[in-house]
Amino acid sequence: MAEATVLPLRAGALRHALQKAVLSSALPLGPISAVSRAALKYGTMGPDSAKDAVQACARLVHACPRRVRAGWGRMLAALEVEANLVHLTAPTAVLTSTVDRLTPPVLARRIADALPNCVGVTELPGLGHMTPLEDPDAVVGLLRKLSADHLSAGRPSDDRPRGAAVPRAAAS
Repeated sequence: MAEATVLPLRAGALRHALQKAVLSSALPLGPISAVSRAALKYGTMGPDSAKDAVQACARLVHACPRRVRAGWGRMLAALEVEANLVHLTAPTAVLTSTVDRLTPPVLARRIADALPNCVGVTELPGLGHMTPLEDPDAVVGLLRKLSADHLSAGRPSDDRPRGAAVPRAAAS
């Protein structure tokens, strides 16, 4: 979370502590308002985000129970993102955005560098952390490309005929 720039302060202990306090707060958010939408947009979205995407983000955040939201914030504050990336051996694409204040491009590049099988870093200009709401087509396109490039289309992973049911015990 040290790289996060949710609060417009200089990097350092004060910004880190205040961001942790804000993101892990269990205080009620109250109703969605112009002020709460603007704050969420600043912290999570690009400056040119569509109004409907901002509203969708506000609905998502406000619908989250406050204790769950606070727990998620505490977990993110303590998360050592790079610690176990060496174990993620599947082909992995990293998606970032130029104005992502929660996972800024510098952190996304460090994540990519730590991945043993990173297939690329895509940086979307002008978007924030809520890229799936801001540009769902870009996210879907990246996932489709990753799937097409790395999944064996039409070849089962074992000797079962194509379309054969997976035994119940193996499915779970």
